[in-house]
Amino acid sequence: MSTPARCGAIGLFVFVLAALVPVSGLPQTANVERHPRRERRADASREFAQQEQRVRRARGLLRRLLRNQHTSPETKQKAGELEELLDRRSKLLTILDERYKEFVATHRTEIEELEDLRRRMQEIEDRLAAARSELLRASADEIKTLKESSTRAAELADTLRAAQARERRERRHP
Repeated sequence: MSTPARCGAIGLFVFVLAALVPVSGLPQTANVERHPRRERRADASREFAQQEQRVRRARGLLRRLLRNQHTSPETKQKAGELEELLDRRSKLLTILDERYKEFVATHRTEIEELEDLRRRMQEIEDRLAAARSELLRASADEIKTLKESSTRAAELADTLRAAQARERRERRHP
């Protein structure tokens, strides 16, 4: 095998590895409203989009390699293997997407109920926060008086302890 053909085969092999790097999560292609972990979901979506871009590039490379009459038979064979892998990947993604859509359709009621509960929980938390703020505002004078009384009581207690200790010392040593 000539050096350019070997380099082409090595380059193709490296490209195949880069195109088929596994994603950390399943692609979420169905258009369904989902709540939390948006950052993680955004990272997975970004990673999936990058992987799809690599696959598109790989398919473009495959077309060029297979059309090029100067491509070696060994490279064309590897390109065929790559095409089979990419086709299999595409079929698997379709299967997973269908399963996900089926899951969403089956559990639509539960998903909607959870979303409703999240909205209600947020409303309750907002009302409680407002009530807590109102309670603190309405009780501000009492809280201030309580703090002042507590500080004064602590000072008096310290003064009384010191006076009692002084009186004990004076009784022992007149």
